[in-house]
Amino acid sequence: MAQRNHPGWMESLYDKLANDQDGRVCEAISDQACREAPGNFFRTAVANTLTSIGDRMASAKTTLPWLLSHLAAPAWCISLLVPIRESGSMLPQLAIGALVRQQPIRKWVWSAGSSAMLVGAGLAWFSQTEQSVVFAIILFGGAALWFVAAAVYATIVEFPGETGGGINGLQESFNKLALLWKDPPFCKFVIARALAMGSGLAAPFYVTLAREDLGHAAAYLGVFIAVEGLAALVSAPVWGYFSDRSSRLVFASACGLASLLSLAVAIWSLSDLAPGLSRWFYPVAFFGLGIAHAGVRLGRKTYLVDLAEGNRRTDYVAVSNTVIGALLLASGLIGAAAAAFSVEAAILLLAIAGLIGSALSLTWKAVS
Repeated sequence: MAQRNHPGWMESLYDKLANDQDGRVCEAISDQACREAPGNFFRTAVANTLTSIGDRMASAKTTLPWLLSHLAAPAWCISLLVPIRESGSMLPQLAIGALVRQQPIRKWVWSAGSSAMLVGAGLAWFSQTEQSVVFAIILFGGAALWFVAAAVYATIVEFPGETGGGINGLQESFNKLALLWKDPPFCKFVIARALAMGSGLAAPFYVTLAREDLGHAAAYLGVFIAVEGLAALVSAPVWGYFSDRSSRLVFASACGLASLLSLAVAIWSLSDLAPGLSRWFYPVAFFGLGIAHAGVRLGRKTYLVDLAEGNRRTDYVAVSNTVIGALLLASGLIGAAAAAFSVEAAILLLAIAGLIGSALSLTWKAVS
């Protein structure tokens, strides 16, 4: 028997976790790759965990808006953080997918991209103030975790894969744009998804208003980072249970919740109600927004899977991601214009759009 590149305890634990008595995990891979599956599973899990923690530490929803506020950056800069991050993850992957497909060994692409995050360590030198040092430590820590994740991922035992059949996802999605007017249920889905973008775009504004009301103490930033992680942790089982019953209602409910929270935050800030309670109100609202955003994501993903049939699913994903990626940038610019007037105006705009999206999603074609 060929030697495996992982210890025996990994094999034993993997067997318990996978519970793959029928051997379905190894159906589409070679015997060599199958032997390395346990070790590669844990290496991937460790790498993904490290990048998730690093992403929280340098989040475009918490750390970066707090940092920009600390640097006295204008509000319109903050409004562009999430759109740039999200569209920057959607559109490039469609464009480079064919190039990655041409590489027989692909782990180095992931490792290279993860290693590039270490450039964030350069921010450690932007200022010598006490607050700046705190930000530098947080950003450096996040970047370092991504670098360690790259090193872990590089140890994956990968065998040369198929390199043919790659297509330019961006070009292919443009070729399929006709689905938007030829497929009414899909068009309605994309419109509602676009209107619901506020569940993600509003987060930096919450943090900005909280910093203005609560002060610049780094401890408050830590609270928001922790709350963001906690929301992601507890939201999955809650929405997962309901999405099995109706992904459409999950999307509508979560989108509506996010919009109502944004309305509440804007009114709270404008009215200057109970200033002493702000230290509780903003973290709780931010936690609720995190829960709602997770529901929006899960609801629309599950609905799209149920709506699509056969090969149409790939087309739906490509077209919707391309359209949303472009609209994210456009909405960022609109949000920047509103934020230049006032942060509350930007939040209200996102809330109104979300309420319309929630109502529209109730008219989606029933698929589950």
